[in-house]
Amino acid sequence: NDGLHATGVARISALSLSSVAGSWKIENDERSYASLRSRRNLSNNCPDEVVESLLRGVREAGVPLCKRFYALKKSILKSTQGLEKFRWSDRNAPLDIPKDEKASDGQEEKKEDDKIPWSEAVDMVERGYRKFSPTMAEMFLDMVKEGRIDVPPSDGKKGGAYCAGVVPGIGPFQLLNFDGTKRDVA
Repeated sequence: NDGLHATGVARISALSLSSVAGSWKIENDERSYASLRSRRNLSNNCPDEVVESLLRGVREAGVPLCKRFYALKKSILKSTQGLEKFRWSDRNAPLDIPKDEKASDGQEEKKEDDKIPWSEAVDMVERGYRKFSPTMAEMFLDMVKEGRIDVPPSDGKKGGAYCAGVVPGIGPFQLLNFDGTKRDVA
């Protein structure tokens, strides 16, 4: 009987989660951590205040920004594809937006097949970071100068981009495949 099987799985899952969460809470209490997050924050070498600030920022700015983004996406999908109702699955729908010949800053728009040189990509990313965090811009430039961004595609290298941490005191390494496309810079 599927219903009995599902109920049994649900009970075992609930018991497992309860055991793990209970064990976590007991250890947090015995070690006098300030919150349930404090233990994880300590292992990540990240003060509670930083995590709380991040969460506050996401709640205060991220939620309205996300709502604004999806309202805009909904209106674009409605006008370009006749979308009647915006569903959960529409969140990741591609947008077919015609390209203007001029970018919003008045400069010539690069065609998809135009390659962006690495030095220009670095400048673009640095300017983007600097707009919201000069500290992040400097951290990015340090990574570039220290050779901690592995850029060229090579055989056997995974696609996409990911960050690999090492040990405290030695910064993370960013691994990516840069072919000079707009997507690579974004």
